[in-house]
Formats: sequence, structure tokens, C-alpha cells
Amino acid sequence: MLTRSLLVVPGMLLHFSQVVAGPLPTSASTDETPAIATSVPDVRMLVQAYTPQCNFDKNIIATDIWDCYAYLVRKGNTPCVASPNARFCQLGSVKISGTSIHGGTTQSSCRNVAMAVSQIWKRCKDDSFGSMQYFGGSDAAIDNGDLIVHAQTEWVEVRP
Repeated sequence: MLTRSLLVVPGMLLHFSQVVAGPLPTSASTDETPAIATSVPDVRMLVQAYTPQCNFDKNIIATDIWDCYAYLVRKGNTPCVASPNARFCQLGSVKISGTSIHGGTTQSSCRNVAMAVSQIWKRCKDDSFGSMQYFGGSDAAIDNGDLIVHAQTEWVEVRP
């Protein structure tokens, strides 16, 4: 189980909460705290097979999406597999899922799935509501244009 800790991101104070893991190896027995970068990396898509989309969902809490991001970064090179769907992380208001554009099995490292989550964060935040920022959207995994990563309040799945 992850312990609650703090991470400082410029302009924001984040709390790591308990993350409900997808079907990936967990660190429940080690009580690890994720170590992540303190800023969103500027990552460019290597394969442009998908046009990123934003849906400003008023129900997604910023710290929830960041805790899932941190969890996926910590998984590093562990494969995040969608066959054709996957549930990578759930925490509070956010569900991070993956789908295959072509309906088959596809994968990327969990770190690259996390980078897609960071790109959703960068593209889809909305400061027009004062201090509240709403997030939600989808983007392709950094190294695999067939694996679409979704940050939503509901699981996104395609029918095979």
C-alpha cells in the first residue's frame, strides 16, 4: 500500500493517496513511495496515429490524476498491456485505462503510459475556473500509437 506523502510541483502541492492498482504487480508488501519528477516532461509523440482529445470533466481531481501518474512512472518498464482494453489505475475521481485502436493486443512500458497521462495533463488543464483545474482526455502512449491512454471518471473500453 502506498503511504501518503507530499510532492511539490511548481504552483501546486500534491498528496500521494492510496492507489487502486490495475492488474500490474503492486508494492503492497514494501510500502514504497513513488519517486517521480517534479515537473511534467516535455515529451513528443514518436508515432502520431491518434489525435489527442480533451474533455474537461469537472469531477476529476488534480491530485488523483497525479497519483496515478506517479504510480505508473514507478512501474517503469513493466509492460502495460491492453488486450484490447486495460485498467491501469484507479484513484478517487480518476480512472486511467488503455485501449487498442486496432482491437488486438498492444502494449507499452508503464512509464510511457505515464508520459501519455502527463501529456493529457498539459493539454487538458483548464484554468478558467479560478483555482480549480479540470482534467480529462486521451492520448497515445509515447512509443505506441495503437495504445490509447484515457484519463476519465469512467473506464473507457472498446468492444472487440
